[in-house]
Amino acid sequence: MPGWPEWSLSTVLAGRPAIRINQLGYLPHGPKRATWVTNELLPVEFTVVAADGTVALRGQTLPWEHRPEPTSGQSVHLLDFTDLAATGHGYQVLVGEQQSHRFRIAPDLYEPLARDAFGLFYLLRSGLPIDERRAPGYGHPAGHAGIPPNKGDTAVPAWTGPEAERLYPGWAPTGRFDVSGGWYDAGDYGKYTVSGSIAVWQLLSILEVLRRVASRRVVLSQTTV
Repeated sequence: MPGWPEWSLSTVLAGRPAIRINQLGYLPHGPKRATWVTNELLPVEFTVVAADGTVALRGQTLPWEHRPEPTSGQSVHLLDFTDLAATGHGYQVLVGEQQSHRFRIAPDLYEPLARDAFGLFYLLRSGLPIDERRAPGYGHPAGHAGIPPNKGDTAVPAWTGPEAERLYPGWAPTGRFDVSGGWYDAGDYGKYTVSGSIAVWQLLSILEVLRRVASRRVVLSQTTV
């Protein structure tokens, strides 16, 4: 895709530092921890430096009691720098000559998450076209809209027969149903009652919360979801 960065798993793994941080960053008054992949048996001093190189915090690594750690198969130390609350960009964790990726500490760390979450609703729309200009690489015509050979979602027959009776005994709807619109469950373009209901509940719950916030901004609109 033009403009998209080229990458491979082997390249990412080869360039990954031994000091692993939260790639998004940390909240000023939230927990702040990093993981150091190492075979060292004893605690070692670590520092957190600001973008200008000044030391913002010093601490001691904590060797993980299980070696190797069973879920990753790696021997690791825990680095806790929760006491560092000063906001800023370009922080790094250092152990000897090893260093982490740079990160930031900021109160608005998760604001883009809300935007991205609402953006996913747009990408998963069913029965509506996705604008290539809004979602480069994902644009496509409306799906399941009754255009041959697709029969669409406006008259879907109820599931009947022995298998339906076995799985849902005593529940035997008949006829056809208009199940158009809503959102696909995932990239396989399936739609499920439970998933669709959860999505509707999430949006209604957000509106309920926004009514309690005096300084709310408009985050939901027809073009968003």
